[in-house]
Amino acid sequence: MPDETDPISDDELLYRRIPDSMHWYDPGSNLTPSPEAFRPKVRDKTGLSLFRANFVTPEKLAQNDRNARFYVAILCERELRELGLEIIPKPNPTGPPGHCEIPELRYENRRETRSEEFQVALATMLCVEILGPLPTS
Repeated sequence: MPDETDPISDDELLYRRIPDSMHWYDPGSNLTPSPEAFRPKVRDKTGLSLFRANFVTPEKLAQNDRNARFYVAILCERELRELGLEIIPKPNPTGPPGHCEIPELRYENRRETRSEEFQVALATMLCVEILGPLPTS
């Protein structure tokens, strides 16, 4: 059985939750989400949060007690690494399983040119697929 602290393999799929309420993705008019969906928020002090497909399903990832709806962007680890991003396992015992982070994308550097270039690349080139919006329960 894999462990959440195991290194992330090149062929692993990763998920990024995109809140429907923020309007960062509209399947009716956009093929890709807004780069804002990959901009680190205040809570992303050590890195942008993603989740490993080996540990959680998109449906489980969308579940929450606030009745918030989410899209789930699917990314491939290899493509992120080829872009120059590192993805590190960072299990969170109070959140969904399979939590990991991109340390190059943190709240403190979210507006730096290189960080913004990564955000655009994640949104426009590296999303394999976007699911949703998914049910909350």
